[in-house]
Amino acid sequence: MRILLAAVTESTPKVMEDALHASFKRVCRQSSTLTIESINPALTRLTDLSYSYARLLNSMSFCERTLKAQQEGFDAVVTT
Repeated sequence: MRILLAAVTESTPKVMEDALHASFKRVCRQSSTLTIESINPALTRLTDLSYSYARLLNSMSFCERTLKAQQEGFDAVVTT
């Protein structure tokens, strides 16, 4: 199973990526893979959530990436 974790904020710090991969390995099959990507444009500050336009751009980017992931053969998309 191929899983895409699409981060809707700025790039995920390396320490967080390592923790996500470690957790993933404990709960998923050995044959499963996890890919972590940040979508663009991503929300960079919590205050961005107060602007409808910023949320719209973020949602559109996530939906576009999800559709692309389906074409690329991913089995699931999750977000942080």
